[in-house]
Amino acid sequence: MDTNLGWRNTYRAFSRNLGWKLRMMRDYLSLNQAEAAVKFGVSEPLITQYEGGNTNVNLLYIQAIIRACGVAFDDLFLDNKEFVHKLYY
Repeated sequence: MDTNLGWRNTYRAFSRNLGWKLRMMRDYLSLNQAEAAVKFGVSEPLITQYEGGNTNVNLLYIQAIIRACGVAFDDLFLDNKEFVHKLYY
């Protein structure tokens, strides 16, 4: 049995959840992926990968988008319902 399987599954779930939150923040800012790419200085395909949880997210991108949304880095660790409430209310 692969002892790293649990860790990989946990990491994958975290990556997908972070990607979902990045998408929520982009939607909150009323930006499509192309506009977000220009605003935050990354490529549009990279934003697609970030939001899909398919690659490691650059911390500078995270810092830029949370600043633009007015949320704290710690808020990324809230459950999804709390995160949406924090973002919109």
